[in-house]
Amino acid sequence: MTADEIVAAALTLDPATRAEVAEKLIQSLDQEAPSLSEAEWDEAWGAEAERRLSELRTGKVKGIPGDQVFSRVRAIVNS
Repeated sequence: MTADEIVAAALTLDPATRAEVAEKLIQSLDQEAPSLSEAEWDEAWGAEAERRLSELRTGKVKGIPGDQVFSRVRAIVNS
């Protein structure tokens, strides 16, 4: 099956079952992630947040208003 076929089949499931499938898929990704301690994850995410904030403040990247983001997400989900 293709990824699109799997997603289409999953979308026919009831919400609780879809949540269960999503959780299992996410857990499978977590198993492949580097094994870091909670403190190491916190440090890595803190550094990432600081980097992103710096990029916003310096103008290296431009923020996108939330209503535009949600509009794009809705368009993708509804397509």
